[in-house]
Amino acid sequence: MEQVKISTIQLYVLMVFFQLGSAVVVGLGLQAKQGSWIAILLGMVAGMVLFWMYTRIHLYDPENTYMDMLQMAFGKVVGKAVGFIYIIYFTYLAARILRDFGELLLSATLVETPLFVILTIMILASFYVISKGIEVLARTSEFYFPILTGLVFLGIALLFASKAVDLKKLQPYLGDGWGVILKTAFPMTMTFPFGELVAFLMLFRYVNKTKKIRPTGYFAILTSGVMLAFTAMMDIAVLGAETAARTTFPLLMTISHIQIGQFIQRLDAIGVFILIIGMFFKVSIFYYVAVSCTASVFNVDKFKQLFYPISLVILFGALTITSNFSEHLEEGMILVPFFLHLPLQLGVPFLVLAILAVRYRKEFNAVK
Repeated sequence: MEQVKISTIQLYVLMVFFQLGSAVVVGLGLQAKQGSWIAILLGMVAGMVLFWMYTRIHLYDPENTYMDMLQMAFGKVVGKAVGFIYIIYFTYLAARILRDFGELLLSATLVETPLFVILTIMILASFYVISKGIEVLARTSEFYFPILTGLVFLGIALLFASKAVDLKKLQPYLGDGWGVILKTAFPMTMTFPFGELVAFLMLFRYVNKTKKIRPTGYFAILTSGVMLAFTAMMDIAVLGAETAARTTFPLLMTISHIQIGQFIQRLDAIGVFILIIGMFFKVSIFYYVAVSCTASVFNVDKFKQLFYPISLVILFGALTITSNFSEHLEEGMILVPFFLHLPLQLGVPFLVLAILAVRYRKEFNAVK
């Protein structure tokens, strides 16, 4: 594994980009219509609970990764088997987000470009950055963060200046009622994107201040949750609840409503740029974590050699994951949260935490 360190500020920026990533692209929580922002905030609170569990697992042995903790909890054989499942999981999620990236560009700008070409360019860019190490990826995120923050505030200001925002469309505030909101929050917004922070269990060991990981993570989750909730509100206030829920990329359609006079309009490129950067960092983190897990499970010393085969697996998976984007979205909303996210974000970490808590307590009592 790499012997590098990243700062808590870099951890914060990586987590914010990671959570926004594809969540802001597909219109998180809009199934709850006007209550989408409530569903997102409820998912955010649940995500903080999950993050507490992840950091608690890490604090049992800050020098080791999640793959090591699995073997400590379940034994070497079972631990490696569960670790292999996580390799598939992180690789699959990297492929899903890469497909989101390709579909976004196909529908927004590069309509005549083959999907294979778009995905190949993205995975090559990701390969180049993370092959330099996680520290380079972290520094890159620091560079882009103020730029994207400025563009976000500029976009919000231009939307209001265009008089495209109608706050009356946010009523009724509960949408179709608490039942739909709770169903959207649990497990949808809880697991995506907040529960996906389980991937950072492979990165915590690189943070230079272990005691600052938890408060930094809480602040990053709060930032992302509020931004996602506000984005959902803006989508509804501009497009209306029904249109926003049906639109494949609601944020892009929202930005397309910016028009001031005859010279400030067609700012879709700014939205595309923001979305591309977010997805780039999310793909790169899942990609890096998949490589790290593989190196740990199979005891590969020079783990950078694994970047080549895993990049090909991610690319192939993104191309073949589903036959069309509608099926891709349906799979992500119905099957993935229940059959992948809940077991691997909640079930397995909870078991690891429970076993380690009992084991460490026994060892402490024996020493005492």
